[in-house]
Amino acid sequence: MAKAEPVGKIREVEIREEFVELFKILKFEGLVMTGGEAKNVIAEGLVRVNGEMEIRKSKKIVAGDIIEFHREKMRIVAPSKKASEKKVPAKSHFKMNPSKKDK
Repeated sequence: MAKAEPVGKIREVEIREEFVELFKILKFEGLVMTGGEAKNVIAEGLVRVNGEMEIRKSKKIVAGDIIEFHREKMRIVAPSKKASEKKVPAKSHFKMNPSKKDK
């Protein structure tokens, strides 16, 4: 028999949008098979968001929210910027004044 994971273990789920609807997270994270099933378990009050029962299927979930369903607990996080993705300031469009030596 498979050993159940402890309830206290939280896994991080990265979202790339400002928010994602609750039922979509349950579906895409494989906690339910379909979007319809996700909507049903939410409507039945089986899902908690930030410690409170949530029955709104389209609840906007944002970074920092914690979702609990069955024995699964997820923390929603925003994508971290990699060094290569950080914005680099544009080069100056102005030329330096030529030195007197160049004249």
